[in-house]
Amino acid sequence: MELIPDLWIGDANNSDLLKKKHAKLLINCSSTSIEMLEGETMLISSKIEANSRMSKILEKIVDNLRKNRAVFLIGNQEITVEIAICFLMKYAKVQKETAISMIRSKAPNLVQTKSQNISRIFPTNVS
Repeated sequence: MELIPDLWIGDANNSDLLKKKHAKLLINCSSTSIEMLEGETMLISSKIEANSRMSKILEKIVDNLRKNRAVFLIGNQEITVEIAICFLMKYAKVQKETAISMIRSKAPNLVQTKSQNISRIFPTNVS
């Protein structure tokens, strides 16, 4: 699913799309090894690691998007959605609820609807 131009959320089954879009950054939030022909892979093995590295992850995403390079968030749905929410809040300057609505409008089943689940996936530190 393309959230905004060149920012994709998917799973390990999207390897053909990775190649087709000439992805330059893959943020792999799964235990599945995914080969890219070119570009950089960041392996994020847990929600704790994602939260502690969020600033670096967001910097890498925006740097690649500014250079018109495709970025893929793949793997653990909870972590990929969390990264996408943080990205939208920081760079699109939207509130958490708006970011969640933006993602939900593209993929209704991607973001859980219960408020306690949304709170659970959202980190306390976006910057």
